Amino acid sequence: MTANDSEGFVAAQKAVPLGRYRHYKSPTYVVIGYIWMAETEEWGVLYLPEDERAKLVAQSVRRFTEIIPGPTPNDESSPRFYRIG
Repeated sequence: MTANDSEGFVAAQKAVPLGRYRHYKSPTYVVIGYIWMAETEEWGVLYLPEDERAKLVAQSVRRFTEIIPGPTPNDESSPRFYRIG
């Protein structure tokens, strides 16, 4: 995969559509775009904490979409982020 890989970019968009997400520990975030992460050579998600809009955060699509094994706050396996709008 490369930064010019349009299939990878489209896959990132499909895996994590733009919008609002809740982290499994409760904070909410807004996904605003996608970036190429040169260190890991994979597509990433660019997002903002809703309560701290001046802070940009990036995470690989793989990590953004992974399932966190219990115990989570509700003692079940949970996606790291789930879409809320």
